[in-house]
Amino acid sequence: MATYRIPPEDIPMRPHLDLAQDVAKASRFRHGVQLSELGEFMPGLLHDLRIAWHSTTGPDQERIFGLLAEAYSATGQLVYKLGYIDLASLAVDPLRVGRGQSGDELAVLAGDYQRAGEMISAADWNTAERFLEASRSRIESEIGKGDPKTLSMWGSLHSKSGLAAARAGRRDVADAHLAEASETAQGLGEDRDDYRRRADGIGDSSSAHSSGP
Repeated sequence: MATYRIPPEDIPMRPHLDLAQDVAKASRFRHGVQLSELGEFMPGLLHDLRIAWHSTTGPDQERIFGLLAEAYSATGQLVYKLGYIDLASLAVDPLRVGRGQSGDELAVLAGDYQRAGEMISAADWNTAERFLEASRSRIESEIGKGDPKTLSMWGSLHSKSGLAAARAGRRDVADAHLAEASETAQGLGEDRDDYRRRADGIGDSSSAHSSGP
């Protein structure tokens, strides 16, 4: 995790499709809470993604950054669930770099969601709420267009704000955020997993009740 920015030895890169399939497998382990399998799987995958990052440029590298972010999101959840809060924090930087370099605005906001989780874990609830409000403002003008991915992210950010407000003891504010997240989810009408931020179309948008980053 600490060496992700350091160019590796001259080792051939695995095909992008193989890496994408392995990242999807890691995410399935994560959502299935298969921590033993995920723990055994991730070190080799992170190594291979590091090779791919330093072996590509342009659009190919952007796609690798997207995979890197998803892999570090799974890694962060793994170590957080195991109680290694310091390692969970270490996973946030490569996750944010990956999101930021992926060429995808919504992916950047998924990184913001993760960063807000770090603030909540550190009991900096007011900062988390302000940060998430700024993040939502970047897509607020797009909400009326009905794009499912945008709506899913909108609900995710509101649900995380609800968690921050609840931790701060502001029940009314928390309820308002969770009501907005629930309304958004109901409007989606389907279960979604955009950027590995789960959203249920039956009323519970994203990881509204997650206590982790």
